[in-house]
Amino acid sequence: MADMVRYSGFVAEDSDGNAIGYWFGPDQIPIEAAPLMRFFATDDFSILRGKGIAEAALVIASHGDDRIFAELREYFNAHGLKISAQTIADVEQPKCSPSPQATYRQLIKAYSADMSTTSAPDAGDPVDIMTTHRGGDLP
Repeated sequence: MADMVRYSGFVAEDSDGNAIGYWFGPDQIPIEAAPLMRFFATDDFSILRGKGIAEAALVIASHGDDRIFAELREYFNAHGLKISAQTIADVEQPKCSPSPQATYRQLIKAYSADMSTTSAPDAGDPVDIMTTHRGGDLP
């Protein structure tokens, strides 16, 4: 996961607790060209539609409703965030290679292979790493 964090820059969280950030990738794409991605709590990554954070936020906030999109677009434009897309369908899906999900799978595969070739040192007797005790009410 440390490599995934190094390849990205998380800047926000959506209402479901998923992280949103820039995908710099292994090639370290500059922030002005980096697509935005969402990291779901299920270890899934996806690239968000939009050129930049304003368009991506607009698509997310409109919840698939073009009327809401138009109203929010007007608001954003009035506050200096010029968005040319007229509808949600006009907002492009950035091309991204390698994708965050493909990179994540590749890293997991590489780490799994590394872990399968190493063994833990023999510590002798079994070690109790964590013990949880549940008892009665405190006085």
